[in-house]
Amino acid sequence: MRNLGNKSIVIIGSGAVAHYFTNLFIEKGISVSGLFSRNETTGFNITMQYNIPFFDTLSASCGEVYFVAVKDDSVISIINELPKTAAVIYTSGTIDLSLINHPNCSVFYPLQSFDGDLSMEAQEIPILLESKSTESYLDLQELCKTLGHPYFEVNSEKRKEIHLCAVFLNNFINHMVTIAFDEMKSRSIESEILKPLIEKTMRQLLTGDSIKKQTGPAKRNDKNTIIEHKKMLNGDSLDVYTVMTNSILKKFGHEL
Repeated sequence: MRNLGNKSIVIIGSGAVAHYFTNLFIEKGISVSGLFSRNETTGFNITMQYNIPFFDTLSASCGEVYFVAVKDDSVISIINELPKTAAVIYTSGTIDLSLINHPNCSVFYPLQSFDGDLSMEAQEIPILLESKSTESYLDLQELCKTLGHPYFEVNSEKRKEIHLCAVFLNNFINHMVTIAFDEMKSRSIESEILKPLIEKTMRQLLTGDSIKKQTGPAKRNDKNTIIEHKKMLNGDSLDVYTVMTNSILKKFGHEL
């Protein structure tokens, strides 16, 4: 897989990651020979946007490199369908490279949250690289340089650990904010009231010193406040509040 930037790439997938890299590859002058997706609607939309072919089947004639950007549960089954003569790159944060039977396979995991924003700069997206061969790894390095990504060589086990931490940092924090805004909406509270708090919290997270910045009733062991809060909640919000409160109580050595 030498000179990856000079080879034609087939995008597999039509979600946010596939769309972002289709756009970036074309923007950086990397040849995209077409796109395959089991979701024909979203797949067609992307191919029409960039005037590239839509493939309804996969074969060796489609391209030289296959860029697999699909949900984790579909990665292995998709790669098993691909020609053994082609080069394969997949974007999963959790699938162990040793589980992939394809002889020329590599990992290109973008450590970022993708939500359809195509304007996100490449330097904001670290790429975790792993490959079955030194040659392919060097190709991925060159690809990152062409695209403008910072990159790190990480094995499958470490990649899974990083992905796990990223779920806490991004997915869970985002969901907590969603719950907070839902609770505010149900109580007719203006969202602007909490925005300065959100901004300060995000700034503190970047210091990496969150344990020293922890505040709130659970840290102080204000049991009466916790009881009152629980009375105000129900359903998933109550469950999440209870789990998070108990975790903070334990962290600071308070009895449950």
